[in-house]
Amino acid sequence: SAYDINEMSDICDTLNCIANVYRAKMDRQRALQFFEQSLNKRARIVSTSLSENDQVPILLSTYEDVIALMKIELKQSADKREITEKIGSLLVEMALLYDHRLGKPRKALTYFQRALQVFKRTADLKRIGQILSHMASIHVKNANNQKAL
Repeated sequence: SAYDINEMSDICDTLNCIANVYRAKMDRQRALQFFEQSLNKRARIVSTSLSENDQVPILLSTYEDVIALMKIELKQSADKREITEKIGSLLVEMALLYDHRLGKPRKALTYFQRALQVFKRTADLKRIGQILSHMASIHVKNANNQKAL
């Protein structure tokens, strides 16, 4: 119901506020924990309610916050592959939101391109193939068959 969605949205806003406090205190680990909780909940709102398009920009903004924190973590982490793959996955999720929910294929292609660069660095051929397939389908939808190839 709309009440549940509003309540869940308020919880996400609160989680984002807590995350921003931790980020300001330079506690990136805790900030990431709260941002990721918010991401999961808000992604659920967006996926279960096709009418809740006002939630999509907030979700995209939270993705950007998480990616920014992960990039800092990446510089200091021993396990660079895991963080790199998480960043790539978030970029793909953002691209899909731009394409399917917001109807912005150009913006989606930009995020797919960024994700493609990430997965090229990790040599994840399966993910590279999936991303190229998404990109090709956008080109086909836009009657740009040459680019789809």
